Amino acid sequence: TQGVSSAASDVYKRQGYGFVKDLKNAEKYFFHISGLIDNIIENNIVTFELEKGSRGMNAVKIKLKK
Repeated sequence: TQGVSSAASDVYKRQGYGFVKDLKNAEKYFFHISGLIDNIIENNIVTFELEKGSRGMNAVKIKLKK
């Protein structure tokens, strides 16, 4: 899945979490810092997978799109 890191993604460096927005459906998905493969900043285009979490779907295996 492709998405874009939201403004809240810069917060992950301090708080350990953020959000990515799916480019196809504009849905926002929570991610935990442990789900990052690459370092990201606001508005990076990324690829990610979805995994069911306790409060819905979470973005995992987040990488910068090359």
